[in-house]
Amino acid sequence: MTLIRDKAFIGGDWVDSESGKTYPVFDPAYTNIIAHVPEMGKNETKYVCFGGLS
Repeated sequence: MTLIRDKAFIGGDWVDSESGKTYPVFDPAYTNIIAHVPEMGKNETKYVCFGGLS
């Protein structure tokens, strides 16, 4: 098991973004990329806030 994940925790599950796009996460001390996180959009936000995708 790893502590760094490349998915978002939504609705009790680790999920990718619908687009499949990610953002890099940089180590501020050394400026190297330490992870990638999903680029969540409007549909993922609606799911989290209102309980469903539309």
